[in-house]
Amino acid sequence: MKFEVKNLSLSYKDGEDKREIFNDISFSFKEKERIVIVGPSGTGKSSLLYMISGLRTPDVGEIIYDGKVIQSGEMALNIRYTDFGFVFQQHYLIPYLNVLDNICIARRDCNLKEEAMQILTCMGMEKMATKRPFELSGGEKQRVAIARAIVKKPKIIFADEPTASLDSRNAKLIYNLLKEFSQQATLVIATHDKSILDGDERMFNIHDKKLIEGII
Repeated sequence: MKFEVKNLSLSYKDGEDKREIFNDISFSFKEKERIVIVGPSGTGKSSLLYMISGLRTPDVGEIIYDGKVIQSGEMALNIRYTDFGFVFQQHYLIPYLNVLDNICIARRDCNLKEEAMQILTCMGMEKMATKRPFELSGGEKQRVAIARAIVKKPKIIFADEPTASLDSRNAKLIYNLLKEFSQQATLVIATHDKSILDGDERMFNIHDKKLIEGII
């Protein structure tokens, strides 16, 4: 698996003016890499993550996955469903479903519950399977969101500020869960919180509208 980003640019219309967020961004990564995109709010790291994951169409540039350009529409939808997993800052759990059912909606598979329970057990949350989201803490909800992402066995997980609303203990726990998954597939995270990182990640910074590899 190879993932290439070529010459991506993003701008916003601000009244009569055009506000450029970043321009001419190119990079690539391979299977089972752990990629972290850091930078303060407003630099466009979340927008970049949405673009490379097929959730948003870039103004300019290409995203190439396994030799094919990801285009909008049905192609992007199919790739997102089969090969990509997503963890967002907000957990987006369905309030009227219990924990187990929230995980199982990730894949069209009637035999998924056993796998979902195995993941919950590994997370120490097997007793939470029948609870509804309103009965969970913030950290527990985010763990369920991670379980929902990994149960489909994606090739890449994209995580956008997955620890932003958590205290330091839960933030590190969530990051460690994601890191454990990166032994099986690629992990791409956008975050402003460097304190959760171990230092062995492949780091990128958005700085002066460019993507720079390494720590600034």
